[in-house]
Amino acid sequence: MIQVGVAQVGVIPVWLVPVSADLEPLTSTTAAWRGWTTDWPMLAVAVGLSLAYLAGVHRAKRLGARWPWYRTAAFLSGTGSLVLITHSFLGAYADTLFWARATMVSAVFIVVPLLLALGMPLSLVAAGMSPSHRRAAADLLRSSAARRLGHPFFGAALFLVLPWIYFFSPWFEATLRHEVADVLSLTTLLFLGFVYYWTRLQLDPVPARYPQLLSMFIGMGEVIANAALGLALITGGGVIAPDFYAEVARDWGPTLAMDQKIGGGWYWLVGHIAGIPFIIIAFWLARLADAQTAREVDAVLDELHVDEGPMVRPWWESDPRFTHLRTGGRPGGAPLRTGEGD
Repeated sequence: MIQVGVAQVGVIPVWLVPVSADLEPLTSTTAAWRGWTTDWPMLAVAVGLSLAYLAGVHRAKRLGARWPWYRTAAFLSGTGSLVLITHSFLGAYADTLFWARATMVSAVFIVVPLLLALGMPLSLVAAGMSPSHRRAAADLLRSSAARRLGHPFFGAALFLVLPWIYFFSPWFEATLRHEVADVLSLTTLLFLGFVYYWTRLQLDPVPARYPQLLSMFIGMGEVIANAALGLALITGGGVIAPDFYAEVARDWGPTLAMDQKIGGGWYWLVGHIAGIPFIIIAFWLARLADAQTAREVDAVLDELHVDEGPMVRPWWESDPRFTHLRTGGRPGGAPLRTGEGD
């Protein structure tokens, strides 16, 4: 993205620099509405993913598979959100204001991948495969590398540690100075965020399945732990990438320290915006899994007792220790008379 008032942009190919007019100071909502940019690389990513998904839907339907519209809507909402986030004022001011970049990065890493995962793209790919290719994909999914990648604790560690590395290492300043690093970083965060939700929601085929309740409880912990990064940005003693922001020489808006505090608050907020729906979805999926298990158990019991008729007597009706409860009598004795035992 073109820097606003920055002397050093970085040595990058001209075709990678989005076309953007000089932006006015972001000091009002009007300026935010006018603060749009064109991020060609991320637009290409979003359009490419959308076209590939729609082509997959067309192929699946041509082969006779049914594909619910709401899955397509979820996936396209993700790619549309990616365009909106990177082309709105968040993308336009991402190289000028820390809070704009923090908000954009958190949304690309946490919000957009959740919507993409709800679209179940891997199942869509499988629906359009030939039987031989589907078997090869299943073998790949069962590999040791895929099983390690799909472990829920690996995803949790990745989800929690990666943002710390991004903000508190030279990685962050590199994305500010070099467009190539910025594009690669956003694409990587988008991909790793999808991997996280893919293995946690387990809507698509996964290397190994784990109880949905485990995902829900891990998600609760992550929502709390994710706030730690926001607090670190809010209460941190130093300014991240101070040399770069000194070169920006911005004479409007919050101070550098306050800018970082605002960014920490927005990162915290975006994490909760995505975290709470994720917990709700995980709880709903856990209930569906529990209901499916109950139906499977009932089917097995019905098959075992098929010769006993449609109704199977409860076990306590045939247990001699409890037969008196059906007749109102004492255990092993005569019926209980009215008034006796008062």
